[in-house]
Amino acid sequence: MMHGLLVAPSPSVSTVGLREGVEVFGGPDLHGATRVEMQVRVCLSFAEILGLLLYTPGLTYEDLESADEIRELLQFAMLDTSLLAMERKSERAMSEYDDALDGDGWPFVRRLAETVTRVFGVAA
Repeated sequence: MMHGLLVAPSPSVSTVGLREGVEVFGGPDLHGATRVEMQVRVCLSFAEILGLLLYTPGLTYEDLESADEIRELLQFAMLDTSLLAMERKSERAMSEYDDALDGDGWPFVRRLAETVTRVFGVAA
């Protein structure tokens, strides 16, 4: 144990650097402004991941086969969702998940939940 040393927690946001012509939401921004590349640390629960992915438009059974696709869809969903909306989505998703476990719900929700556990290592 070190005495007299103040250890600051690692920042949750760090600046990587300036970038030009970067890919922004699917395509290069060749003539756009210089952008600041940042890394943001977030901690998401099973329910939050399930909610973000479940209510991402266009998510298909085929997407569930690819861990890379799931990570990319989650990144998009996080950027496209406010914190309040994420909380609401996670609550709705868990209700859908409970229904799916009981056999009364949408089978896709159960399959997505299995994917969340496989890709991210978290479970309900």
